[in-house]
Amino acid sequence: MESGDKPKKAHKKRAAGQKAKKKKGKQSGKAEKHNPKAHTFSGGTRSVQKRVQYTLERQAKRDKAPKVDKNPEVPPPFIVVIQGPPGVGKTTLIQSLVKHYAKQRLIQMGGPVTLVSGRHRRLTIIECPQEMSAMLDLAKIADLVLLLIDASYGFELETFEFINILQVHGFPRVIGVLTHLDSFKENKQLRKVKKTMKHRFWAELYDGAKLFYLSGLQYGRYHRLEIQNLARFIAVQKAPILSWRQSHPYILALRWEDQTDPTLAETAPRRVDLYGYVYGGRLREGLEVHLPGVGDFNVAGIKKLSDPCPPPMETEAERRKAAARKPDEKPKTKNALRTLAERHRVVYAPGSDIGSITVDSEAMYIYVPDQQVGFTPKESESQKELPEAVRLVRELQDSDAALDKASGQSNLRLLGNTKVRMDPQQPPGSHIRRPAPETVGEETDEGDVDADAEGEEEADDEDDPEERDEEMLQRAEQRFSRAPRLEEIVYGSSRVNEQFGGASGSRSTPEKSNGATDHQTVPLFDDEEEDEDDVGARTAKGEKTGLLGNLGDLDGLDSVRMPQLPGEETPWDEERKESLKARKFITGGWSSAEEDEGSGEEETGEKAEGAETKEDADPAEEQKDPTAPPDVFLDGFPIGSFVRVRLEDVPAACVAEMRRAKPMILGGLLPGESRMGLVQTRIKRHRWHPKLLKTYDALLLSVGWRRFQTLPVFSIEDRGEKRMRYLKYTLEHAHCTMTCYGPMVPPNTGVLAFRSWEKVGHFRVCGTGVVLEAAPNFDVKKKLKLVGEPFKIFRNTAFIKNMFSSDLEVNKYMHAKIQTVSGIRGEIKKAEGVKGNFRASFEDRILMSDLVVCKCWVTVPFKQFYHPVIDVPNWRPARLIGELRAEKGVLVPDQKDSHYGKQLVRAERRFNSLKIPKKLQATLPFRSKEKFQPKKKKTALSRKAAIVSSEREKEVNSLLSRLYTIRKEKARVRKESSERKKKVKEVQDRFIQEKRDAHRKEAKKNRYIKEGQKDAKKRKAMMMD
Repeated sequence: MESGDKPKKAHKKRAAGQKAKKKKGKQSGKAEKHNPKAHTFSGGTRSVQKRVQYTLERQAKRDKAPKVDKNPEVPPPFIVVIQGPPGVGKTTLIQSLVKHYAKQRLIQMGGPVTLVSGRHRRLTIIECPQEMSAMLDLAKIADLVLLLIDASYGFELETFEFINILQVHGFPRVIGVLTHLDSFKENKQLRKVKKTMKHRFWAELYDGAKLFYLSGLQYGRYHRLEIQNLARFIAVQKAPILSWRQSHPYILALRWEDQTDPTLAETAPRRVDLYGYVYGGRLREGLEVHLPGVGDFNVAGIKKLSDPCPPPMETEAERRKAAARKPDEKPKTKNALRTLAERHRVVYAPGSDIGSITVDSEAMYIYVPDQQVGFTPKESESQKELPEAVRLVRELQDSDAALDKASGQSNLRLLGNTKVRMDPQQPPGSHIRRPAPETVGEETDEGDVDADAEGEEEADDEDDPEERDEEMLQRAEQRFSRAPRLEEIVYGSSRVNEQFGGASGSRSTPEKSNGATDHQTVPLFDDEEEDEDDVGARTAKGEKTGLLGNLGDLDGLDSVRMPQLPGEETPWDEERKESLKARKFITGGWSSAEEDEGSGEEETGEKAEGAETKEDADPAEEQKDPTAPPDVFLDGFPIGSFVRVRLEDVPAACVAEMRRAKPMILGGLLPGESRMGLVQTRIKRHRWHPKLLKTYDALLLSVGWRRFQTLPVFSIEDRGEKRMRYLKYTLEHAHCTMTCYGPMVPPNTGVLAFRSWEKVGHFRVCGTGVVLEAAPNFDVKKKLKLVGEPFKIFRNTAFIKNMFSSDLEVNKYMHAKIQTVSGIRGEIKKAEGVKGNFRASFEDRILMSDLVVCKCWVTVPFKQFYHPVIDVPNWRPARLIGELRAEKGVLVPDQKDSHYGKQLVRAERRFNSLKIPKKLQATLPFRSKEKFQPKKKKTALSRKAAIVSSEREKEVNSLLSRLYTIRKEKARVRKESSERKKKVKEVQDRFIQEKRDAHRKEAKKNRYIKEGQKDAKKRKAMMMD
């Protein structure tokens, strides 16, 4: 090292810290030993067993029975129920949804609205009326419920009542919708109301329940973006899989018709047809069903109709099949729809003024959009792609030419009085034509029109004249197979259906349709309505038919207005009716001769829109048909089928009360559900109902599809015993058992109890529960205490009176256990006399003052009272006991034994003093001997004697008095000083507490803001908002 150079600073190795420890361990070479227990169970065999058992138990608790969805690939329409108080905006929401889905305006609302919402999805939107019966019925079938809430008013009782109904009858999907938000002017108040109502809504349903906000109206409807957002949430909702719905078929009637013979009296039982989709299970003919508010019926007839609102994918599949059968058209290769075309947006609303065709009691109207009023066909335009109304009007334009051409070439004429013998055998492979109807006054026969209209198309195929003659005879036999009836001649257009047939036309009798005779006649008059099935098939086929012929079967149109009900006003004014009639219709009657429709699908390969898919033939022949689908005839109609169900012997009073806005549900009954018996349920009084429920007080129950009134008996199971103990009232805040008489239902069926359905100020739902068991009889015991008094006592034997009233009662209770109030046990031995006295033996001598009690249990009888609820104005429920007493002016019976609380205080019993012999006293120790020294008493002289004090005593007393006065003064000063200090301390403490509270409040507020932001980020990440 040269002089002048500074030495470099040496590096100091780290001697402490984590790094030094690691190096030290590596240098020493001492590696950690392998720990065999580091990666295995600890605690021995017992600990491992407990852990494995705990894990398996938790896994078993999480396991659930798999639920099978019975819906087919194309499910029935998704039922959306819109419920809310009056004036909350239910109709406006339906109009907005219809405008969003169908691009059409809905002005007059009446009944369900079925529409297409997607490629595979359809919706049935129905508004829930305010009647409790309608709320109960719709809660049992709803797939999704939109609860509308008026934000400017708040929650109403109807909303919470409906939520409780939903919870009992199978909880469907529920979405809340807040309306009238435009009434809040300040955003701060609006946010506060939204937050409050959201948390209240969550408290009633579950945390995170979706709540939508509709801010206001625009052009009479809600904002388009808000409705679009709501529609997206509706699109992803799935129907709940509920056991009751999966095991019971049911139908929501989209429309109904009264098909009763008009010659019968108005009070005669009616024949009603219900139209709707099948839900829940297969629906069979002869199945016992229940119509809520009406009664039980057997399905007199059921018929599958073409779907009036088909899903777009099914429609496209049929179009591709039809295109594949035509060699000149190239089939499309696309199998999936990207968007819905105009022809796919079908709406079926029979009670509303929407759709292509509407029907009322006076006329039929065809609605054509303004942008499609030009009816000149284009070269590239397909007949199947046209809307229903445009296609019908174009066919109306060509009807006159077809009739004129057919009338000039007719070669068959059947006179009214001519009887023709027909060959009952059909030639194999023949095609039966469907003729077009003719107007009154023309000489052309229907058969000629049909032969001309369709014969030219197949002239090359039919060269044999004998085959044509046989076909002509066969068609005439099928058309003119019914003789005229007197009521048809008198009333004109016949509306009587002798057999299960069309909605408005008449059918031939079963004897004639079965071919019992080959002599068949021609109708005398041509004033009957056109057969619906034939007309609908011709419409689908595209034939050039007459005016009413191409309107098709009313069962399958996009929209058919139900018959005008009494008391309802039609929205069409007279001027508009006359204008439409003059422009669209030709006056005159039309023939309604019966025709066969077997060739529609054979020739075209397409199913007629609006035509029925099942022939009106004998059911026995239908089942023998080898070409018929087995599931339709043998195993019922599957889920998703659009059917027409016929009910016979429906009370006329119930039919008179049917309204379009009132939902009609047809629920199927399982075997055994119509038998009457006792049903035992576990029930709890609702916490919002103000009163307890009383035994034998009439209750309105909703169980399954039924609504009825019955007399319940409440009971509770004794601890450690199998005895059901009778209860006079329900428990305050606990479950009890209710046994009532009514139709038997399977276990786990929801039960709702009401005292009255009338609108009252309090909560109407008085109890909720579930069915436990149904049996012919149950054993409920009532505890009974019989009290008697002894009148003779002989050591361990005593004679008791006032417990029984006759010797027969004593003999019934022979050898029963009795007991005195003091606890001495005994037994009844034998009756003494005929007045109810008896001899009893006890384990010890009893006293004359003892009360003797016999505890026993008596079986409570059940009253077989079943009063079904009928939806007619003159139906009256059984009144409650309190109502009857108020009406009769009878006071509540006042019995001392029934009083609760403080009872009658018994006089204290005085016992005689114990007498000890003198010899015994002498031997007792002094402590146990009686003390006879009496207490000294003051005499009158001692009380009057004056106390004379000496001078010394007076001075002492005076000094003590002065010292006591000084002490009192010091205490007073000390107390005042303490109070002053206390007040100062309170002021200081109050100031410090206020500062502390303000600081704590600010800290909480900041913490909640951070937690809310964190929660919002989580919900956003989970796509919950």
